[in-house]
Amino acid sequence: MDDWQAADELIERGIDLYHRGRWCEAEASFRRALESDPLRGDWQFNLGLTLDAAGRDLEAIECFRRSIELLPEAIDPHLAAASIELRHGHHEAALGLLEAACAIDPECETAHASRIRCLGALGRPDAAEAAYFEVQQRLDHYPNCLAAIGEVLLERGQLPRAGWCFREALRQDSTIPGARAKWAEVLARRGQTDRALQLFLQELREDPGSIETLLAYGSLLADLNRAAEASEKFRRVLELEPGHAEAHWRLGELARRCNRLADARAAFEIAIELDPRRADGLLQLGEVRLRCGDLDAARAALRRQSEQLRPMDPSAALVATRTADLLLEAGDPASAAALLRRQFGRMPRDPQRLRLLAFASFRSGDLGEGSALSRRLRRIDPTCVVAIHNLGLAALQQDRLGVAWGWWRRGVRREPLDEGLQRLQTHLIVATAITRLQSAGRVAVGVAQRCVGAIQSWIAPRR
Repeated sequence: MDDWQAADELIERGIDLYHRGRWCEAEASFRRALESDPLRGDWQFNLGLTLDAAGRDLEAIECFRRSIELLPEAIDPHLAAASIELRHGHHEAALGLLEAACAIDPECETAHASRIRCLGALGRPDAAEAAYFEVQQRLDHYPNCLAAIGEVLLERGQLPRAGWCFREALRQDSTIPGARAKWAEVLARRGQTDRALQLFLQELREDPGSIETLLAYGSLLADLNRAAEASEKFRRVLELEPGHAEAHWRLGELARRCNRLADARAAFEIAIELDPRRADGLLQLGEVRLRCGDLDAARAALRRQSEQLRPMDPSAALVATRTADLLLEAGDPASAAALLRRQFGRMPRDPQRLRLLAFASFRSGDLGEGSALSRRLRRIDPTCVVAIHNLGLAALQQDRLGVAWGWWRRGVRREPLDEGLQRLQTHLIVATAITRLQSAGRVAVGVAQRCVGAIQSWIAPRR
């Protein structure tokens, strides 16, 4: 038998094994065939498909890229390689492959739809809409592109336009996967929950194994306080894919909402182990651990969360502020202050963050920084009684009673009934009396110092 005949038989056998799910044997057949002719791009593509099916993404994409080099005008290797890049979040690499695929076959709707989604994921919605309008002018039938641009519009919160796109996609092709579920999401966000539930049920009847639909349906049920039904949908996802991080996470959120903190903690820990990239994952886990009373574990998670935040990143501002709040609650003011300085600078311009950093500095024992921040806060907001109170407290703790009384008088002129200032006044009266008795020799120095120290420890800075 000629070598080429033997190779062809190996390829046919490999294709048969691939369709039967026997991927290891299929891979062996394709590799043996390629030994005789490694320049066959279609055989490289077949091997790539097999490796992809076996979950060996990196090896698969290498095969697809070799296939592209050998068959630069073949569209399928471009689409297959782009699919893997998208799966791993490599949107720029995927976009290059998809643009090449669109150039190879300008009428391939699958390539155009994937390109639209990719542009949306890259934060380029205007370019995604431009790509959609190109398709609209080129093709008469484009349901996948309608669904793709609908997803981009849904992400932007343009609900009426997104809803129209999903409805039109279903009109053009009633079997298009996921479009009905996305339309249901639009309706749910617009308050039309009954109709949304009907569409989710219809979608699941047609595709009971759709993980995306199960997640969206479960989330709507959770929002409607139908916790048992929501939990059943998320657990169904885990039956289909036990390592699905999002399903574990949503079970954790559901458990926390129902005040089952131990269950929430376990679910969050699994989800973060499966997908450590979640932006606020450690923040949520730290809060649940804190509510469970495990302060050491809570502090560990919150410190790791603070380390993951990029300094001065505006998109992480809310996460940073909440993380600092919880670090303070967990008894770690030094880490809270360090995070706030790193995230917002030593003198934040926002009064709320300035107050939080001042409070963290006072709590961590840095009276100098706390006082400087409080003075800065007074320059921004001269009426801020909290800053005045904390400056008075800092002076008291430094045994500068005259300065402390001065801050107290400024405060009561603005807020005579403020409870914090009333407490500060009480402590100042006692501290002043003890100091005078000590000066008159009626109280021993050591006793006076201990009394004043005790007074200083009874009163805490305010936020």
